[in-house]
Amino acid sequence: MGANDNEYNIESPVDFTRFCEDVGPEAFRLAMYWAGNRSEAEDIVQEAFLRTWKSGKDARMNLKGWFFRVLWHVFLDKRKNANRETVQDVSWKSLDMHTPYEKVNDREEIDWLLQTVSENDRHLLAMHYCTDLTFRQIAEITGMREGTIKSRIHRTLKSIRKQLPKEYKNHYGKERTNHES
Repeated sequence: MGANDNEYNIESPVDFTRFCEDVGPEAFRLAMYWAGNRSEAEDIVQEAFLRTWKSGKDARMNLKGWFFRVLWHVFLDKRKNANRETVQDVSWKSLDMHTPYEKVNDREEIDWLLQTVSENDRHLLAMHYCTDLTFRQIAEITGMREGTIKSRIHRTLKSIRKQLPKEYKNHYGKERTNHES
């Protein structure tokens, strides 16, 4: 979410359509990661857009941030209603979009490493790294404190690094990325 987050106005259907076109791909990518399948991700995004449109007359200062909070709650509602305890396995090859993971040849290793951390921590990683949300934006979406988000992501990455095979440890073992700062 960038500097133009507060420029969205959904007073008319044309404005709302523009908002959906701008935010939709990012929302779908995140919902796809959370849900694990295209159909459910599409349902989550569609329901979030519908709820945002219905509450649009009470639009918040940061409409994009508000929308992602709605998206998060739609996902949680669907997950609760489906009585699922874990996110379905995601086949990175089926995502049909560009992600940072395309640069890594061994996606199965990444999937395995992600399964070593809690589901909630995977969601935080997805929000931060798949959609480039800031810690503050994730805090607004989840209702968690910003410091909690930072420490959980840091601990999760540290845990994943401990599980890395030797050939990756030299490169990723102690390196800190810009996202962690």
